[in-house]
Amino acid sequence: MISRMLLSLSLTAAVWAAGHSYTGTLVDAACKQAHAAEGCQISAQTKAFALVTADGKMAKLDEIGNAKAMAALEGRKDKNAPQNKASITGSMEGDTIKVESVTLE
Repeated sequence: MISRMLLSLSLTAAVWAAGHSYTGTLVDAACKQAHAAEGCQISAQTKAFALVTADGKMAKLDEIGNAKAMAALEGRKDKNAPQNKASITGSMEGDTIKVESVTLE
């Protein structure tokens, strides 16, 4: 009985932690860490991404998220869009989002 309760709590916690949606602007994570006050727009050299939310909080993307962000940017129809608004699905671990998906707006 106790093992079933623990299993149920574990499954509930796993479902609750995964699949949260975060929205904001994709930025160059290395630039943002070095120059917090700057905009740090993405360039062709950007390899590490972060998401800055409307309230100014920043969360780095994990390695999978960086790859998915690059793929989304390369596949974007409007390559000259000045802002990189994004919706990211994943789970937060510390200051990093473990990314499941990246959608550009």
